Amino acid sequence: MLDTRVLRDVVSKESTALPASVRFIRNIDFLHLLRDRPGAFSYTLPMSAAFTPASGATPEPAQSTSPIPGTTRPPGAFRRLWRALKQLFYEAVGAIFGILAFAWLNNAFRAWTRGDVAHWLVALAVLVAAIFTLFAISSFRRARRI
Repeated sequence: MLDTRVLRDVVSKESTALPASVRFIRNIDFLHLLRDRPGAFSYTLPMSAAFTPASGATPEPAQSTSPIPGTTRPPGAFRRLWRALKQLFYEAVGAIFGILAFAWLNNAFRAWTRGDVAHWLVALAVLVAAIFTLFAISSFRRARRI
């Protein structure tokens, strides 16, 4: 079992002589050692890793701003609206790229069946349609991730 006192001493001695960016990266390396021990450490980005005392006492939980004890506050209305608008934007952009890809494929098919256009122009139209299709797919995937 990992002794947190030794790890705490190593972090405190090494982190004082290093710049903040290196201390941040070094503290991330210690996270995988304690992942299986719930309550063994708390970590925030601007601060270095803070470990629990050797007695095993867990730190006090952060005070919730929720009116109901034991629950977390849901995101505000503006945050929900902004998330919905971003998702709608990405879906609309994906639909526009999909329509443009269909239009380029339609033009490539008409040029191919007519036969009076150079083959490299048809290939170029298919290539542009493929690029627009990739843009449409990536936009819809990004909308789903939000």
